[in-house]
Amino acid sequence: MAELTVQKAELPVPTDKSGVLVPLREELARRSSAEYVESMADLFQRGGKRDYILKHYHSAFKRALARKDGINPQLADAEFARELSRARDINEPALLALLARLRSAKADEAELVRAVSDADTMAEGFVRRR
Repeated sequence: MAELTVQKAELPVPTDKSGVLVPLREELARRSSAEYVESMADLFQRGGKRDYILKHYHSAFKRALARKDGINPQLADAEFARELSRARDINEPALLALLARLRSAKADEAELVRAVSDADTMAEGFVRRR
């Protein structure tokens, strides 16, 4: 009876100059947008950029609401809400409260997510009504 011999083949492992494994192209192509968003959120969280995120969503929210009616999103929140209420039927106190939440430096991550979710819901409601 013939004897089988199995040899272990050493395949080269792709690494960068520091020895860190380099992902294969197939792995890179399979990464989803959710992974990207999760990675960015982690970077912002570790970097303590909560204020930056709040300012970003505050200005993006105002731009989204102002776009259709030609209102200047750079106006102060109270003046912006007043101008928007002249152009549309809105709940001005609710809008002002939401804008204040998006400016709040005391917001934790959970409040930040709730405020952004509420802003998205309100902005979508304005888009559908027009």
